[in-house]
Amino acid sequence: MPIGAGGGGFLLIVAKSPRDARTVRRLLEQKPPNDRARFFDYEISREGLNVTVC
Repeated sequence: MPIGAGGGGFLLIVAKSPRDARTVRRLLEQKPPNDRARFFDYEISREGLNVTVC
């Protein structure tokens, strides 16, 4: 299922552990897939739907 809109794409990565997440992020920061790549931090809510406007 695609994520995002506008043709730019969006890659969602879920890691097995916080350590693995840090490793993946470090590697992608060192060698980004393109010059427009950026990170969005997220959390999974256990309370149901929460909408946040940034």
